[in-house]
Amino acid sequence: MGYKRIIRFQYYQLLMDEMQNKKKVQNKSKIFNFAEWVDEVTKQKLIRKPIDFNNAKARIEHVKFSKNYDVWCLQLMKLRDTNVPAKAKDFEEAQTIELDDNEYIGEDLYMIYDAKKGIAMIQQNKNSLGVSRGEEFLQHTYNLFWGTDHNKKISIEPIVGAEGMAKISKGSIRYIELSLANLNSYTPTEKTPLSEMINQMKTYQGVAGKIMISIGREKGETLDRKKVQKLAKEAREASEESNKRLVRGAKIKIKEEEDADVEIVDLLEDICHDFIEFDLNKRERLDCNIVTSRMCTKYANRKLELYRLVDSNER
Repeated sequence: MGYKRIIRFQYYQLLMDEMQNKKKVQNKSKIFNFAEWVDEVTKQKLIRKPIDFNNAKARIEHVKFSKNYDVWCLQLMKLRDTNVPAKAKDFEEAQTIELDDNEYIGEDLYMIYDAKKGIAMIQQNKNSLGVSRGEEFLQHTYNLFWGTDHNKKISIEPIVGAEGMAKISKGSIRYIELSLANLNSYTPTEKTPLSEMINQMKTYQGVAGKIMISIGREKGETLDRKKVQKLAKEAREASEESNKRLVRGAKIKIKEEEDADVEIVDLLEDICHDFIEFDLNKRERLDCNIVTSRMCTKYANRKLELYRLVDSNER
């Protein structure tokens, strides 16, 4: 018996940043040379080879180029041999799935990549590599080829619509709320509004928390617009690896007019995205060729719009 599965795909830009004193040099980012990376992983025979990085393990399951759509297709698989699930048969005791020494539970991340503008369409799930882990994987393999004595850093930056941030520039800002995690591993490189708040939280030995700033029940009032805009921009900034794993939620409540309804703008969910519906049979996993083919078709319909978002010269 079959069933339908609706999957969310998000759009990012894959860049190579130039770093100086652990900070990104402005206006020095270039589109990541994916073809060069593929040449190296192929030459080094890393396809399907388990790779340990930053307390995680993953492998490149598939990578190929689609001539029809002029994009690269990539399947990364997170490998784990912990928290192994069980299988259960009717009326019998459940049994742990047994794994051999070289066997793992695999969780997929799919990506297609348009090298012309550096646009990546990515699908992930809660058990797979996240976007920040995918970034770490690419950086780790890059360093395997070219060493660590360089000032290059791979970043995966979300492509966001302008609507969310534009709404902050008008109307009454009722509150801003940030959800944070991994505070113990966060080391700010400069003094910012967010870093000052986090440093205060760290004095309590906290590793996670929420920040909420509100005007309460006051009517016709608003939070300081410039300060909120600055804090919101910092929260949404994804070029720094630490921020991606630090800021887990960022919401702003806005009332554009006095007699209008209050609207909640989710600054992190404002990433450009699409949904694709798949037909599956029970006990069947998604097929890489089917997934990437459907991704290519969906991306082709969205490509010109995304080009305009990442390149102001595209009209």
